[in-house]
Amino acid sequence: MMARRLVRDRTWFIPAVAALVLSVLTGPAPAGTIRIVFGDEGQSERVETAVREGVIYFNLADVAHAIGAARHWNTRTRKMVLSVGEHRVTVSADDMFITLDQSVCNVHHPVYIADGRFWVPPAFLTGIVGRLTNSDVAWKPGDDAAWVTHLGAAVVSVGIDEYAEGTAVVIGLNDAAEFRVESVRSGQIDVYIADAQMPDTLAIEQGTGDVSQVYFSELPSGVLARILTSGSAGSYSAALRSHPHRIEVLVRSGSREASDRTAVVPMPRLRSEHGALSGMTDLGDDDGIQTVIIDPGHGGRDVGAVGPTGLLEKDVALELANELADLLRKEGFYVFMTRSSDSFVPLDRRAEIANMALADIFVSIQCGAYHSSAAAGHQVSYYTLRDERESHVGRSSPVGLHYVKPGEPRPAAAELLWKRVQTAYSSESRMLAADISERLEAVLDVPGRGVRGQDLIVLSGCAMPAVVVEVGHITNGKEAALLADESYRWTVARAIARGITDFARD
Repeated sequence: MMARRLVRDRTWFIPAVAALVLSVLTGPAPAGTIRIVFGDEGQSERVETAVREGVIYFNLADVAHAIGAARHWNTRTRKMVLSVGEHRVTVSADDMFITLDQSVCNVHHPVYIADGRFWVPPAFLTGIVGRLTNSDVAWKPGDDAAWVTHLGAAVVSVGIDEYAEGTAVVIGLNDAAEFRVESVRSGQIDVYIADAQMPDTLAIEQGTGDVSQVYFSELPSGVLARILTSGSAGSYSAALRSHPHRIEVLVRSGSREASDRTAVVPMPRLRSEHGALSGMTDLGDDDGIQTVIIDPGHGGRDVGAVGPTGLLEKDVALELANELADLLRKEGFYVFMTRSSDSFVPLDRRAEIANMALADIFVSIQCGAYHSSAAAGHQVSYYTLRDERESHVGRSSPVGLHYVKPGEPRPAAAELLWKRVQTAYSSESRMLAADISERLEAVLDVPGRGVRGQDLIVLSGCAMPAVVVEVGHITNGKEAALLADESYRWTVARAIARGITDFARD
């Protein structure tokens, strides 16, 4: 239905001259300040510096304020999260690995905390800040200023999906851009993206529905995306969206009626400003957990497991997820679901949606399913690499859950896009799983199966604490009857919501 390939990851890039100078910098350098100068606006901000073991460090609060980043301090995990537009960065003390969106970046020197302030090394300024602001950052030791030059928008992905309203072409961007759309001939829609750039690699598969293919060309004035439609296409609409930045073109066949839906693809509406959580403060008391992604398992042509009476896992997951979403919203969380209807969403796209939405927690709702109808009980799973997972030898084979079995090659897309991402959150994911499991145990009469680490594909790419909650075994006649009961599902949803709240507010 949809194919996307990650463009070349530039977050690992550090200007060669800076790396060379840093490698030979052994003597002390004076502490003080530097200026971050924004070339487009001519404005500048002061950033405090310090020297540790011959390396110049920068005050993270000052850097965040300079680039307009919101900061969130998680008192439980002792991690600082920065949100800048579409991007999310997680920084841990005494760690030289920083998560940036869907990547794990090595900044070569460990971040540290002193006097209640985070200090970050040069690679954060020259590499991470550039990605956060879509800019080129020029600085080397000895300079009293870092020059930030905005690079302009670039096309980073393209996808084609079918919906009840029509066929959606979604062009992902790394920044906001001006565009115009026109159809000068039958069967062709041209999207002109002003002052944009093409990536080194960009690929999609053959089209589907009312769209047969999409081609891209780089022009002196920007990028042209040419959408070729089928003979049944009758109309189209286009809009620029944010969180993440994207251009959505919806192509309708002549038989489809226009929709009043505000978005072609399911994406959350997040707050554009974070109020008091600004870069002006140092370590605060807020735990930073605001946005929860709920992932109803399966959907559309993927029905999941089927109960003895014909109850479908995809239906149970969606109904329970809706209950959970309502409960969490009443608790003040921003909640978004990877699907809100009976639609098919690929596994790797579920994690991608969560990452691009800057989610704080990812919870996938599914049912347990085994070949043996005697298997019963709820279970909460977090992600572990396959060599860390408990052996399945001697156990019943699960049905429906998508995990990597010993000796089975990992899907190429998952290996490329999501390598190492969820492992950075394994401890928090385990905590979240334990909190949810404890709440389920407290209210359900059916014995639980506890917390377990598994190599689950749906979790492997999530750049936030993430778990799969199997709410009961749909292949067990007694549990299937319970899951079909609305009041029982509400009880389960309330327990999960309380577990999430426990984790968020501990």
